[in-house]
Amino acid sequence: MTKKKALKKKTQAESNIKNKAIDVNSITDSQEILKLEAQLKTEFELEPEKAAAVANMVSRSIIVSRQFSGPLPSPESLAEFESIQVGFADRIVSMAEKSQLHRHNWENITLESEVHNAKIGMYGGIGVSVLLILAAVFSAYIKQPVVAGMFLGTAALGMVKTLVDGRSKKPENKSSE
Repeated sequence: MTKKKALKKKTQAESNIKNKAIDVNSITDSQEILKLEAQLKTEFELEPEKAAAVANMVSRSIIVSRQFSGPLPSPESLAEFESIQVGFADRIVSMAEKSQLHRHNWENITLESEVHNAKIGMYGGIGVSVLLILAAVFSAYIKQPVVAGMFLGTAALGMVKTLVDGRSKKPENKSSE
């Protein structure tokens, strides 16, 4: 074969590679790389060495990217852990379950504490209001109307402020992330 014919065949093979679509995104293992090499040999009429070089180059340029979110590793990773040591994946899942249970317990304790503190504040406010009203009644009984009015005014202002604040304040949306 003359140089001219060889050059023409080479440029024709290169243009065939550019024009024909090979799905390199589906290549995931060595078997598929060998299939690609065979496809390059037959469809693009490449010499075996060049087909192998192109297939090798394509296989090296493939990048696999996976994302997995959650408290547990991906199923593939769990399978790999299990292949390292039998029962290892179960231990990981158990650890995640225990961690979630612990977090739920802490959230329950926090919620109960907030409810308890709210009740103490409510009962304390009622107690102070009752004491102010009793002090006002006692002041009126001992003929001290100004002092009685001050006690009643203080109790009334405290109750009105609580009622107004309680209706205008929206509950805070606390989300722990």
